[in-house]
Amino acid sequence: VKGGNYNMKLLLYCTKSNPYLYKLYGKNWFYFGEKLIDLDVRLNGKIVAQCDCEKIETICPEFGYLDAACEGGSGYILDKACLTRQQLIDYGKGEWLSALHLSNLETFDNPKELSDFGVKTAPQNMRKCFDDKGNEYILISVHPEHLVNILKGKKTIEVRKKILKCMGGLGR
Repeated sequence: VKGGNYNMKLLLYCTKSNPYLYKLYGKNWFYFGEKLIDLDVRLNGKIVAQCDCEKIETICPEFGYLDAACEGGSGYILDKACLTRQQLIDYGKGEWLSALHLSNLETFDNPKELSDFGVKTAPQNMRKCFDDKGNEYILISVHPEHLVNILKGKKTIEVRKKILKCMGGLGR
């Protein structure tokens, strides 16, 4: 395991893929399916939250660099990423992965548009972007079924095959 401490702002974009993820109007309650009331907001295709990336660890579950070597001991990454070891192995396919440690999650009351950050199309993985004040962010696309665990505070580690080179020189 290698990695380092960081302090980057991330924007979390809910992909347009099914299932449809909704936020109950006026609450931080999230559900899948169809609208319950007209005021509920569909989050797919929107930037729904921001958070900090406080640390990035490089892991490879197939080589055993996961449980004991990572902060918190056995199962820490798996638990905080809401994944099983087999899911992580299947996702990585023998490659090293990056574990982004998320903190200070802030869910937007009104989800943001990509255009609010000068972005025309959603990233397949992640990309740099800027707000109208010039603040830099990393925009990350997250599938709804994983994003809901982040929004509910159950998932505090996002695992990626590739990250940007600006993210601590760990990009691959």
